Amino acid sequence: MSWFFASKKTETPKPEQETPSYDDLVKRIEELEQQHSKDQECVTRLYYDGSLYQGMMKEDKPHGKGIFCYAHDGSRYVGEWENGLFHGEGVFYKPYYPALFGHWENHILHGEAWYDKGPKMMYEKGKLVL
Repeated sequence: MSWFFASKKTETPKPEQETPSYDDLVKRIEELEQQHSKDQECVTRLYYDGSLYQGMMKEDKPHGKGIFCYAHDGSRYVGEWENGLFHGEGVFYKPYYPALFGHWENHILHGEAWYDKGPKMMYEKGKLVL
């Protein structure tokens, strides 16, 4: 499998609670690629703006495990999808910013989340809970 983005691989500290790392998610996607099914299959999709998605799809939308690389700024999301939205465990990477690990529901952070090397935070429907 060839990846569509170039990045310097750096080690990130492990959070106290076990959350899938970037490498773990990539490994899961590679495993899923080998387990094609009728309803979901791994694909690589290039969008008109130059963005790229690689992973599982259902009804022509990202669904299951996948990686999306945004062409406009080089950011990427690695994780779980549902009907084209971030949904489940995932990591959002943006150039020059720490990685954001967390749980997403319908494209919004919900539950525990933390930045690489940062404290854990709680989100409820996209809003930080203090």
